[in-house]
Amino acid sequence: ASAWEKKLRLLVDSLGDGGLYVPTEGELTAAFEDTHPCMDAETLRKLSEAVIASVCCEHPRPILLVGPAGTGKTSICKTLAEALRCDIHKFDAPGLTADELFGSQGFHPSALVEAAALSKGRACLMHIDEVDKLPSAIQLFCSLLDEGIVNDYYLGVSLQLNRHLFVLTANRESDISPLVLNRCRVVHFEGYTIEEKRQVASYVFARKAKEMGGLILRQENMNALIDTLSFDDGAGLRGLEDQIEVLLSKGLCEEEIASSNSKQQTAGLYLTQTQRQRRV
Repeated sequence: ASAWEKKLRLLVDSLGDGGLYVPTEGELTAAFEDTHPCMDAETLRKLSEAVIASVCCEHPRPILLVGPAGTGKTSICKTLAEALRCDIHKFDAPGLTADELFGSQGFHPSALVEAAALSKGRACLMHIDEVDKLPSAIQLFCSLLDEGIVNDYYLGVSLQLNRHLFVLTANRESDISPLVLNRCRVVHFEGYTIEEKRQVASYVFARKAKEMGGLILRQENMNALIDTLSFDDGAGLRGLEDQIEVLLSKGLCEEEIASSNSKQQTAGLYLTQTQRQRRV
């Protein structure tokens, strides 16, 4: 296809009408409780209110999620996209230069327009991570948040993206430009305590064990498994699910688990006779 045909196809695919699905508060609560069972009730309430208030508008107001690394902001965006029944496209703010935001004549289109085209014009969720590290294009970025319009220099036209929901995430509010803060509905997330991390680990263990073989974990054995995990304060819960999958996939549930001091202890995850026969 010629360059002109590619531009035309991109333009057509990025256009569309209609907004996002508006879930009920009950639907949002159920979605977040299923994927983030340890989210406190007040944070859940504020998050649901911010989402509903935004998506009810013709031009959804951006939502800003602020909290320490590993508090689940990225997975919350994924859950939200599922609740809104839409696609999700993620961007890293440090890489959003003016060229990336608005395209470059003769070289490439706007990254946001490309994302809209991938969704065939359907309203979607644009997740922009690390907005506390936005480059020098912050003034242009704010104009996008205000108007929802992209002047794409590659296509040579102005496109409206105000049907899409922009969800921004950052670790520290103090590092975010006031220009961005004033344009968003802000929801704060606190870091997890060790006990809360253990609660999340218990939930993930039970879910993953069921997915990976229909195992039923006894509480005392689950506690032994949890004791082997690394709860890095700086990483929050990031990587926790990967650690749990490794433990389960290696069969350490029924054999020996290496504890944090390298001693060997038996988890004693006993299966019923029916479960053993099923796994054979």
